[in-house]
Amino acid sequence: MGLVEMDMMLLTKQEADQEPAGKKRSEPNHSPFLEKPNRKTWANSWLVSRIKPCIKYFWHYYGLQILLWILIIALLALTIFALIQTWPIILLEIFKGIF
Repeated sequence: MGLVEMDMMLLTKQEADQEPAGKKRSEPNHSPFLEKPNRKTWANSWLVSRIKPCIKYFWHYYGLQILLWILIIALLALTIFALIQTWPIILLEIFKGIF
């Protein structure tokens, strides 16, 4: 089920005579007056409208694979960085054991 919102206003006789109900339709933005929405113009540009479906398509089919590859590369880089940082200590332990 849905939810219905309704506004009711009590008018004086003079206001009711100025805006009679059911006679004919007044301007859509008549009472209360609403300013035009401030929309971003770049959202409807030609380039963005072409790129968005491509991004959605690739994310739908390849998004998980891309995330997994990024995770694997990050873990590999972290492992290599840790080995480079501890390499002198590892070599020292190896040489102490040999000599």
